Amino acid sequence: MIRVLRLNVLNNDKIKAFVDVEVNDVRVSGLKVIQGEKGLYFEYPTETGKDGRYYTIVSPVTQELEDEITKVVLEYYNKKK
Repeated sequence: MIRVLRLNVLNNDKIKAFVDVEVNDVRVSGLKVIQGEKGLYFEYPTETGKDGRYYTIVSPVTQELEDEITKVVLEYYNKKK
């Protein structure tokens, strides 16, 4: 089960919102809804490594799970914005 726990909408040109979700009893905080050239998408939380590059902290293992999380998050964002 996937559900949105928190949505914080921003007035920013690129980052539109921060989202926390629950996926099968695991909370993932800090997803970002982003306005890209081809529409809305979202990114998983990242951290900066010692080399200055960004590394994803959490991401789905299967494409099916990633597609479902994307669907739930973007539908929720579009209803609440």
